[in-house]
Amino acid sequence: MVRLAVTGAAGRMGTRIVELASADERFSVAVALEAPGHARIGDCIVKGVKIVDRLEADFDVLIDFSAPDATMMYLDMVEKSGKRAVIGTTGHTAEQQAKIAQAAAQVFFLVSGQPLDIKKPSPNL
Repeated sequence: MVRLAVTGAAGRMGTRIVELASADERFSVAVALEAPGHARIGDCIVKGVKIVDRLEADFDVLIDFSAPDATMMYLDMVEKSGKRAVIGTTGHTAEQQAKIAQAAAQVFFLVSGQPLDIKKPSPNL
């Protein structure tokens, strides 16, 4: 089972990803994240999963539908940990896109709408 961390969990895309992943036996939602101070912190998004503002749970893949600056914060953490990431957030600056491309050369990333030379995922995922 692939353990997911979903950022932007209270948004339209984040909520839908959490709902779909929770209904699929191949996935578990390890954590549903939102920005500190978000009005939905503490809300139960699906049975057994509350929206939180800290990434304290272990996960295999981070799915990011947050905001460009938040993406960069999570990018650093994912890159250091060697975890995988799917970045659905759009609106990154050219500098941010360059940093994402650099990180994608080290660990597996799938980035929406941005052509990158990415590594193939491990057969374990």
